[in-house]
Amino acid sequence: MRIFGTPKMLHTRLSNARAVKWIRQSAYITGLEAPSFKSALENILAIHNLFKKHLPPNKLDMWHPDQFQNYHSIATWNRYFTSKQHTSQESVPFHHTVDPKGILASMAQGSYAHTSENEVKFFERFLGQENVPQYVQCFNFS
Repeated sequence: MRIFGTPKMLHTRLSNARAVKWIRQSAYITGLEAPSFKSALENILAIHNLFKKHLPPNKLDMWHPDQFQNYHSIATWNRYFTSKQHTSQESVPFHHTVDPKGILASMAQGSYAHTSENEVKFFERFLGQENVPQYVQCFNFS
């Protein structure tokens, strides 16, 4: 997520209770025109069309791939906060690399909580013994 401004401006602008529920981090995944990625996009659209057949008209937004530079991509995101009315999980602290100035932590007061469901973990895939894929967490946020 890109946020521009001074910490004081950010806190003032983002501490609005209605804005808190929409704050999220995002990433775009692209295959840079690889045939396997093109196939994945076609399969996503096929799955979307299956859902569309079983829902009333106008109840499912049309899906289309996003763009990253000149390449098709898939946008992903995760919200930083969950309404306390919709979770029984305890709040967890933000990792210092995610919220170095404590701005997000100060917003987790009141009706919203930052839970383990809101955390994003980053993994690296590599080929281990006998070319078996393995995944290791890149950052230990605990």
